[in-house]
Amino acid sequence: MDCDLGFRPRDAVTLIGESVFARCLSSLKDERVRASAILQGPTPQAIGGAQRNEFIENVRSALYCSKIISYAQGYMLLRAAAKERGWKLNMGEIALMWSGGCIIRSVFLGDIKKALIRIQRRTIC
Repeated sequence: MDCDLGFRPRDAVTLIGESVFARCLSSLKDERVRASAILQGPTPQAIGGAQRNEFIENVRSALYCSKIISYAQGYMLLRAAAKERGWKLNMGEIALMWSGGCIIRSVFLGDIKKALIRIQRRTIC
């Protein structure tokens, strides 16, 4: 697969780009250590009661949304590669493989597989 497949404008997969950029920043340990001696982060504040519950729900919702975006962009990339190379991919089976894999284990992928099977019955991926 082409190294630039996720970076071309028509195939933009922002999650991959941001992951690469974060890894690059993470590799700059000396710079991060020097910066931490100069810059101070925000002061942590305790959150209690209803605000705490609301905060937890917001974090849970953000994580769920990020999972949807992650899988959607992964499938976008697979679809672009399949179109470019003439592959016939079974997206539902790919979700099943991912859900049993050692890196990604997610009940959510089962929901994706079911949706993809419904879509595939209506149209060919």
